[in-house]
Amino acid sequence: DQDSLPAEDMVVRLLEAERSLLAQGKSPAAVGPGFSNAVNGRPFRFQVFSEDGRRCHEVVADARMPLFEVGALISSGSLIRAEVLAAVGLMRDELFIDYVDIEWCHRARAKGYTCHVCAAAALAHQLGERPLRVWAGRWRTLTEHSPLRLYFQARNAIWLIRQPYIATWYRRNQPRFLLGRFYAYGGFSSRRLASLRMLFRGVRDGLRGRMGGPPA
Repeated sequence: DQDSLPAEDMVVRLLEAERSLLAQGKSPAAVGPGFSNAVNGRPFRFQVFSEDGRRCHEVVADARMPLFEVGALISSGSLIRAEVLAAVGLMRDELFIDYVDIEWCHRARAKGYTCHVCAAAALAHQLGERPLRVWAGRWRTLTEHSPLRLYFQARNAIWLIRQPYIATWYRRNQPRFLLGRFYAYGGFSSRRLASLRMLFRGVRDGLRGRMGGPPA
């Protein structure tokens, strides 16, 4: 992406990790870097799921977990073989901008592939526009997205949980995620009215199945 800065050896590290996975008899759909958020400098927390696909917990890529399987990757910086794209299919245009990569990873997993993070491969990637301080038992710093991006996140989250191949843990997590978005942006954003309006509109369009580009 235009807002990503890879380390000089990122591609080499990803290729090494993929070769290792293939040598172990695994079927990697994609191998991604362990990246940090350029907005606040914090490492990204990846979701690792249980064997039954019903639960997940978050981990940070570091030396303790040099190469591990995750539920989904961010597409920026991810290494994907052409043969996997041919088997799984391309990413879906109708999602337009948010969760395109998440949907693809779940679709690949439903076809027997896995997604992995290589901690030695580094990428700085900008998530959101600026820090957003939110009270949730204590003050926490999130990254704030524009109202338009909130529309796509809400709409596409609703669409995703209605797809039969999406993992159970992800379906269960999304309603809580959306409620958190309404709380954080409705209570602490300087653009709260515009943010709430676009969140509600996204939920409505997701329920109606309206996909594609931004609303008029």
